[in-house]
Amino acid sequence: MPAHANPPSPIFGPRLRQLRNQSEFSQEKVGVMIGLEESSARARISRYETGEHDPSEATALKIAEVFGVPLA
Repeated sequence: MPAHANPPSPIFGPRLRQLRNQSEFSQEKVGVMIGLEESSARARISRYETGEHDPSEATALKIAEVFGVPLA
C-alpha cells in the first residue's frame, strides 16, 4: 500500500458509514450523489468507509453536503 501524504483520518470513514446508514442510503447511491460514476461508486465509498482511501477535500465537501453536516 502506498504511503499517504497525510495519514488517513480515523474518524472520516466510520462517520461516513454512520451517516449513510442513518440515511438508509446505499454506498452506490452516495457515490452517485457526489458525482462518481455508477460503476465505481460503491467500491469508492467502501474504500472511504474502511479507511483504505481518503477522499480529496473537494470530495469530502460533497459528501458533507449530501448529509447536511459540516466538513470540520
